[in-house]
Amino acid sequence: LKSPRVEARRKLGACEQGNPAASIIPASMAASSTQLHASAPIIKTECKDPNLQFLLCKKKSMNPASCLAEGASVKTCVDDLVMRLNVTCEAPFSDFQKCLKDTNYAYDKCAKQKTALLACYEKSKSSQK
Repeated sequence: LKSPRVEARRKLGACEQGNPAASIIPASMAASSTQLHASAPIIKTECKDPNLQFLLCKKKSMNPASCLAEGASVKTCVDDLVMRLNVTCEAPFSDFQKCLKDTNYAYDKCAKQKTALLACYEKSKSSQK
């Protein structure tokens, strides 16, 4: 008998047509951990709905394979956001990442860079309307 985790890993590794995991952005294009840390304050609002759907799914089922589509939606949302930040807010996003790396992720020491990123994000968001 295979455990639900083993089965989920098998499905994530599959590239069969119709498998929700197959639509996940390739690892080479995925966001780095530093990008995820730097974009976290924006992810919590920008990707709120897919995250909520994923958490609700996980609450309903202990089987990790049950929520692959919802997990893929979260990953797509986050990766799309990171790509947008790299384009629309390249300098402040890069500065915030550098500060986080240089301070061993001490967010309190990077408040200036975080504020600049959030201001850029809000400005880019309002100009898209």
